[in-house]
Amino acid sequence: MSILESFSPSGELEQGPYVRSMLALLIGAVLSHLLTAPAVLTQLGILPFLIVQIVIVWWWFALIVKRLHNAERSILGVTAVALISFTAVIFLAVMLVLQVSDTSANAVGSWLPASIGLLLYPFVFFFNLVTGPATSAQDLHIALLALMIVAPPLLTIWWSVWAALQPSELHTTE
Repeated sequence: MSILESFSPSGELEQGPYVRSMLALLIGAVLSHLLTAPAVLTQLGILPFLIVQIVIVWWWFALIVKRLHNAERSILGVTAVALISFTAVIFLAVMLVLQVSDTSANAVGSWLPASIGLLLYPFVFFFNLVTGPATSAQDLHIALLALMIVAPPLLTIWWSVWAALQPSELHTTE
């Protein structure tokens, strides 16, 4: 399968090529967050990160649809998750723009991706809720927005693993 073929949701994909493609997608997704480092955002802006994230969501959708076609499964659920993921990418971009406008690129950690902090925020918030001081209403709002950003990656991981475990051609004829 060529790279361009992997972006098309038509066709079928066996388990082995699917897992290898998902590993490449995972590496690309993790590396794409380097585009959210304050030093990069001040130079290039949010648009390159936004474009890369949209391409990654589409690539994920195309790969998993091919895999589900091969396993003769419905693509309705994965379509919903892809739409939720596109919405989360927009939320993440908005939150990054608001966050970067408050910080300077010359600060310590200017190469640390800002998106990582946003993705970890709900977990830190709930940890502090259980162990730390009282939270404010603003903290709760930020945690809920961040949770809306974290939920789609968790859903995509679950769907990706589920699709990888599906046997090929469930309805074989004897």
